[in-house]
Parts: sequence; C-alpha cells; structure tokens
Amino acid sequence: MTKLPRVIVQIDTSRECGRGIFLGIAKHCRLYGPWQLFLEPPSYRLSHVGGTPQEFHPEQWLADGFIVSRPEIPPEIIRTGLPIIGIDVRDIIPGMPNIIGDSVLIAQMAANHFLSHGFRRFSYCGYADIRWSRERGESFIDHLADAGYSTETFWIPEPQFSLPEQEESLRLGEWLRMLPKPRAVLVCNDDLSREVLMACQIAGIRVPDEVAILGVDNDKMICLLTNPPLSSIALDFEQAGFEAARLLDQMMSGAVQAQDQRITLNPTHLCERLSTDVMAVEDADIANALRYIREHAKQVIQVDDVVHATTISRRSLQMKFQQVLGRTINDEIRRARINHICYLLTETNLSITQIALELGYSGAEHISRFFSAEKGMTAQEYRNRFRTVSNT
Repeated sequence: MTKLPRVIVQIDTSRECGRGIFLGIAKHCRLYGPWQLFLEPPSYRLSHVGGTPQEFHPEQWLADGFIVSRPEIPPEIIRTGLPIIGIDVRDIIPGMPNIIGDSVLIAQMAANHFLSHGFRRFSYCGYADIRWSRERGESFIDHLADAGYSTETFWIPEPQFSLPEQEESLRLGEWLRMLPKPRAVLVCNDDLSREVLMACQIAGIRVPDEVAILGVDNDKMICLLTNPPLSSIALDFEQAGFEAARLLDQMMSGAVQAQDQRITLNPTHLCERLSTDVMAVEDADIANALRYIREHAKQVIQVDDVVHATTISRRSLQMKFQQVLGRTINDEIRRARINHICYLLTETNLSITQIALELGYSGAEHISRFFSAEKGMTAQEYRNRFRTVSNT
C-alpha cells in the first residue's frame, strides 16, 4: 500500500488569505493527491495548563512537509529538516519558498481605479514594519508620481488591534480630517481599511463623499460588515495555495530542492462597494456621464445615451473626456462593461451564456469576442485563472 504524504498546514483561516490558500491546497490534493493533511487543533480542543494553551509539537506528527503561515518559522519545524513552504506574513522567510503578493500590480490597479473616478488627491495607510505593506505603499506612490500626483502617507509602527476610540485611531482620524478633500485612500489590507473607516466616522468624515477607502484582500467577512461596505482588491489566494502545494509535492518527492522560490500572489479584480462609489470630478457633465455609465454597465449603451444624461453636445462631452480623463466616452463604456463581466466571472457561478444574456448579448460567442479583444484571453480562461468562488 502506497504511503500517503503527511503534510502539516499551519495557516490562520480566520481571514480570506488563509482560507483561499487552504482551498488551493485542497484542490491540488483532489487532483494530484491524496495527502494526509493535519491542521492545528481549534482552541477549544487544546488542553490548558494554568489557562495557557499547550504548545503545538509538529515533530511528533511524523510529517513529510509543511506549509506555514507565521512571522517566523518555529524552530521545532526547522529542526525536522523537511520541506517547508512559507507564507509571507510580515517578511520573506529566507532560504525557502515563499508566497508573496505582487505589490506593483496591486498598486497599479488601485491607482488606475482612483484616477478613473476622477480623484486628484491621494493617500496611503499601512504598517511601517511589514514588508508587503511598505512595498504596496511605495508602488502606489511611484505609480501616481508617474501620473503627476503626490501621495500623503500614514505609517503605523506596529499592527494595532485596539478599539477605534484609542489613541491610534484618534490620531489617524485627525490626520485624515486635516487633509484636503475629496481624497482617495489606499489601505494595505482590509483589516486596516476597516480601522480607517472607523477613524473617519469618529472624525466626522463622510465616506465616500470626502474620503474614498480601498483595501486589499477582498475579505468579505470584513468588507461586508461595515457601513458603508468596503471596496477591496481581490487576490488569487486559491491559485497561490495550489501552486504552493504543487511545489511542496515536488520537494517531498526530491524532484526540486528548496531555495528562495517565489509563488506570486496576483490581484484579479477590484470589487467596488460603497466606500469608493463616488466620482471625484468637479465638472458636473463628466460626473453625470460617468455615473450614468457605471449605473448602466449591465446594459448595452451607446455614446449618445451617455450624452443625453448631460446638458452638453456630444462633441463637447468628448472633448471634456479627453481633457479631464484622457480617454473617450466609448473607452469608458467598454471599461465599465469589462469590469462588470470580470466581476461576474470571478464572483458568481453564472455560466458564460447566462452572463451574456444578462448583459444583453445574444449568446456566449458575442461576449467572448468582446472580452478577448479587451483582455487578451477568453472569458473561460479568465474565470479559470482568477475565480474566487467555489464551483463545487
């Protein structure tokens, strides 16, 4: 009887990152396994001595490999000498494969989104001592600088898990209150994005009218429990988990040696909710046109339909779009429509035919041609690569 690989997975599944990575690992096991997966027991199953949970001793589990999400790999795991995949919680763990986010692409997606909404004032809020947080902020600053804009920053020395009434949230709210508005704020992740929102509420700042807030991770358990709900950039956690499991499989078989391999965590799409549902455009005609396009992204609309939502001529509106936004009305219609298709492909289980019919196309072939021309891949290829909902 073939011995099944025994893999210990130490991942915090209370957040979207850990849950998605674990689903990717499970998918690899279904397709190429099976493995015996061992998780840390839940807190209610841990025995306590003097009120303190006993330590977890993975060396007693006779494991063949580890996937670990910790600021540092525990010494007892390193002592086993077995294959290990690290997940970048605070910094890259040297000498072993790591899952790391693509900070440049995340920042570009955020900056382009804010610019498309007409924002000209920008801020970034993140943790100063966490590598991926710093890199996201630096990339955001660089991308906006290339577009001719400066970025205000607020760096938190250590992750704060305090109540918003405490000093850090008050200081954050005061910083935001003093800045010129309207303003777009990218926050390093959804946990801190929620704190920024609460700081705005304490300071009497209206979201999104005065400050638009965008986080990263698209953790629905955070984003949907706030008022207003938080917009966020979705990352392909499941694909990263799948790639991590594939690499670990190769390491356990001896086909690949552990080095500094990088498994890249890519942004898939931006899920816009009410925290960024605003147009920061002073020109009323452009603002009305953009609002009309966004509200009718599910419908087949033409340039003339957009013009009728304003008080000026088609030629004047086209000129304003080019001057203020640097693109045509038709460009904006296509962009809004593609963004909505991407959302339906990644966030729902609707078939491509159902999506096509919902958006007014006569069939899947028509939406596929439109999507391929814009994205350089078919709708099915995009769904397979970036899907964030289970199809089981």
